[in-house]
Amino acid sequence: MSNNLAIATVTAGFAELLLPALRRAVTDARVTTRRPDAPTGLTPEARVNLYLYNVVPNAAWRNADLPLRRADGGLAQRAQAGLDLHYLLTFYGDEAQLQPQRLLAAAVAALELRPLLSRDLIRTLLRNAQDPTDAYHFLVGSNLADQVETVRFAPLSLNLEELSKLWSVFFQTTYSLSMAYQASVVLVEPDEGTPQPALPVRDYTVYAVPFSRALIAEVVAAEAAGRPIVRTSRLLIRGTQLRGDITRVSIGGIEVIPRPEDVTDRQIALALPTLRADALRAGVQGLQVLHYLALGAPPAEHRGFASDTAAFVLHPTIAGLELSGTDLTVLTDPVAGTGQRTVLLLNELNPAAGARPRSYSLNPSSAAGDSIVFAQADGDPALAELGLTGPTLAWGALSAPLAGFAGLTNSPAHLSATLAGEGPHDVTIAGAPADLDAARAALEAGLRAAHASAAFADARVLRLGDRLFVLPGGLASTASFDAAGSDPAADELGLRSGGPAWAALSADLSGFAGVSRDPARLRAGVGADDPREVVVQGAPATLDAARAALEAGLRAAHDTPAFTRACVARLDNRLLVAPGPGVHFALGDVAAGDYLARVQIDGAESPLIADDAGRYVGPRVTR
Repeated sequence: MSNNLAIATVTAGFAELLLPALRRAVTDARVTTRRPDAPTGLTPEARVNLYLYNVVPNAAWRNADLPLRRADGGLAQRAQAGLDLHYLLTFYGDEAQLQPQRLLAAAVAALELRPLLSRDLIRTLLRNAQDPTDAYHFLVGSNLADQVETVRFAPLSLNLEELSKLWSVFFQTTYSLSMAYQASVVLVEPDEGTPQPALPVRDYTVYAVPFSRALIAEVVAAEAAGRPIVRTSRLLIRGTQLRGDITRVSIGGIEVIPRPEDVTDRQIALALPTLRADALRAGVQGLQVLHYLALGAPPAEHRGFASDTAAFVLHPTIAGLELSGTDLTVLTDPVAGTGQRTVLLLNELNPAAGARPRSYSLNPSSAAGDSIVFAQADGDPALAELGLTGPTLAWGALSAPLAGFAGLTNSPAHLSATLAGEGPHDVTIAGAPADLDAARAALEAGLRAAHASAAFADARVLRLGDRLFVLPGGLASTASFDAAGSDPAADELGLRSGGPAWAALSADLSGFAGVSRDPARLRAGVGADDPREVVVQGAPATLDAARAALEAGLRAAHDTPAFTRACVARLDNRLLVAPGPGVHFALGDVAAGDYLARVQIDGAESPLIADDAGRYVGPRVTR
């Protein structure tokens, strides 16, 4: 780097670089370094005036600084500035002998031949400056010769307008033949502080690792050849060199560690249900195979090699259909995310004889999406008092509505459950529960006893209105249910006709002291809807009262199902806010009939399944 004499040294060196060539062209020519002036006399002195008229930051070095200080505050390196210097070369002399033009040509030829300020020239200049009578004696102490970059000269292309503007700043100075050059780069740093040397390396280890990059040929569903990939699928990643020392799969931006027994050099198997419930959205997904290396002592994982990104389409499935009048609620797996384009496709089955079957493509009237936002309203402290300043999302499975629940047929009852990809495991529901609260408690106890994994042992079941909400341990996993043999318990609890769902979880309210204002206000926005004002009446003093008041306020805040069907429950000392689930479609213009339903999310369509007779089967809507 260079000290504060760097710019002056470049100017002096520039003059010394030009002088020999100029004197070969005109014997008595010299170089000056002052502001351009008007030529004097009829035969002006033959000279070239070198004037620094502009300084700009160098683009390449502008952001090249490393951290200036270490973690302990010690100086690692001095600050530095990379500069480009713009010079105006003005040529004077006897116009009758064309001396200005001869000097210009000599200068251009010299800079074309040697367009840089060599370290030898700088050292010679500074060695001569040691003489007190030398014109450049003031440059003693310059360290430009030690700069890591060599200063190079290049002509600047100034058109007539730019040249006119430049000369206009030299007030009352007539124009003389001139051209501009750039000197780049000059690195200037302060003299203050002495960088501390880095600590010596105590030990080092060198690894020789063969390059082994995974190549992905295809990503398919393991269930059957050509089968669409859905949220419950088991992926097969096929290719070559897939297995590394430590193999991971990046899918949807989340890294997953497959089981060692599922990894070979040519295939990796990965169960999608083991991923977090919020990890994937329907649509095109990117997938990579990553190889990590265990390096160091003790060994630590370091990113090694990565395959190219392979794409596959995750198709949504219809987990549940709920028709109320002309409003159809569609529960999808995965949940249709906020901002995703969702379309419902209806195709008529068994039309009247001679009639063409009807088909409809419907856009949603509203959707809960996969996001909720709470905000303060007019400085009201209710938002913080209810622990909703920064809620987290809890994911699980929501049952179908159970308003007519009449108990379970069998005692004990059995169903099959898979939580966080673990299972299926048999769940025993004891006690013959006759109402929904008893069924909630019995199902929670059965899940916790079904398996020792955290997903089962820490599972919770909540009641949300007339539905059950199953939360696997960890509050972020998938859950699916099926019948155990001929036992109807899974259907009686609505667990096979519900779907994945989410809810917002408040902060811990162990010290809840009530809501201070009556009425209290906050704002809530679900999915893509703008936040709405929620009024909490009655200044609730207990958590149960706050739960009821918040639920009532949410249901009155807006007329979309996300609000009117919202539920608030207690999960220990926290509030769980669940908006009305699913995507909602208005069927007012759909003619009466029996329809096969499909859903598209961001262009990915729910698959149709054919029975043994070749007829399509799947979710149906009857109007």
